[in-house]
Amino acid sequence: MKNYRKGFALPLIMTIAVLVIGGGTYFYSKYSQKKFTQDVSSSYEPINTQTLLSCENIKKQYNRYGVDETNNGKYACYTRLAIANRDILLCDKISDTSFYKGSCRSSVAIAKQDLSLCDTLPNERGNFGRDACYAAIGGEKHGYEICNKIPEDNFKDSRERCIEDVARRKGECEVIPKQAGKDYCYLYQSESVQVTARDKRCDVYKEPKLADLCGKHLRGEITLQTMCGKIVDAKLQRQCLTYNINSVHVDYGTNKATVTE
Repeated sequence: MKNYRKGFALPLIMTIAVLVIGGGTYFYSKYSQKKFTQDVSSSYEPINTQTLLSCENIKKQYNRYGVDETNNGKYACYTRLAIANRDILLCDKISDTSFYKGSCRSSVAIAKQDLSLCDTLPNERGNFGRDACYAAIGGEKHGYEICNKIPEDNFKDSRERCIEDVARRKGECEVIPKQAGKDYCYLYQSESVQVTARDKRCDVYKEPKLADLCGKHLRGEITLQTMCGKIVDAKLQRQCLTYNINSVHVDYGTNKATVTE
């Protein structure tokens, strides 16, 4: 169980976040998006001669071993511009041999949520392959049908983990095939619902099942014991029952949560 979680989500205290994008608040890291992309800027930065020159004219950069990393600085700059403008053609300014080429193309595809761009990515294991792109967009769009674009025999667990991500976001833990996945889904779901019900903010959920669960918990129709009772693993069930919601503080204006010790 411990190894399963390691590949499934980062420690909660480090990754706690409020996701209201189409599916409600989840005290679960934006795993699919963060894992498969570079820094996806939300601000628009117009492409013009000046911004392109700012990338091309980056000063010489050396790492601590004296290796020239100027090109990496340029490629990172092009990648940032490509993502900000949702323009995959800018990625062509990056050398085919650079790590940033794949990063740029996959990040733009995910930022645009464009499955046709995912189709152009290589069929390979890793953060910048086709499956990773499908998984990231599937999670963001809450679409099982997107997960099903991942061949079932293509790289271990790729489709399965995509389905788990969608199920968590939709509040449909019961559809996850493996019990370990179900257990973590119920754990995160319980933690999220406890906090939003405490704050009387069930309205943040856009997925009906999560909104309904929050409302029932708020009205006392569903208890903590009932929610945590769905977890089979004894250690996770105990964690669910002893979760300290008073350590979690949510800014519903910015959709961010902080955890205090």
